Amino acid sequence: MTTIRYSMNGICPYCQLKVHFSQVLIYGRGGGERIPLSFIKLSNKEQTEVTIVTCDNCIKTLVAFFEYKRIDKSMGVFEVKSTYPVISKIAKPNGVTQRIWDDYVEGMICLGVNAPKGAVVLFRRATQSLMKELGANPNNYLWKQIKELKEKGIINENLSELATELRLWGNFGAHPDDDLLDEVTIEEAEEMKKLLDMLLKFTIIQKAEVEAIRERRKKKKG
Repeated sequence: MTTIRYSMNGICPYCQLKVHFSQVLIYGRGGGERIPLSFIKLSNKEQTEVTIVTCDNCIKTLVAFFEYKRIDKSMGVFEVKSTYPVISKIAKPNGVTQRIWDDYVEGMICLGVNAPKGAVVLFRRATQSLMKELGANPNNYLWKQIKELKEKGIINENLSELATELRLWGNFGAHPDDDLLDEVTIEEAEEMKKLLDMLLKFTIIQKAEVEAIRERRKKKKG
């Protein structure tokens, strides 16, 4: 007999974090104590189920789709494959151009629909756009752009390493045969998002935030 469990972890489209989801509680026919909303099977062949959940972090409600995965002969698990909405409308941070932001948001959508290869490729694209905007030669390969900015002192060793990891993982997503990696997992793609978040923060977002604070001070003074 196969034991089946549900993994309630996934990326919340609202708070953009990997969180635990809880099933929505409803009252039964006779009222009284509330019970979890049931999972609904969409297709026997696809082994996909759906239910309504809340994010334990931001407490917002969303639809979660679960896909069955057999662990071994005696155990299987339904894991969160995607959500609706896939990603909520989030504000573009100060300093981030629309070109970079478009790739970032599309990468987040890939994470939301369990498409990690697409996510890492888009995060790599965002990284290359960032290198160009920081002053790198737009006609060079990404590895040369990273090296150029490091040699000019525009980015330091740590930021160079962040950009390099994003470049390499993006290559894996686009050219698995060339880079000897057949698959990119959703967990690895989520790590790449974290690296891109750090790279954006320490190159352009913090600078733009400081400038905004400076402008507010000047207006108060004037």
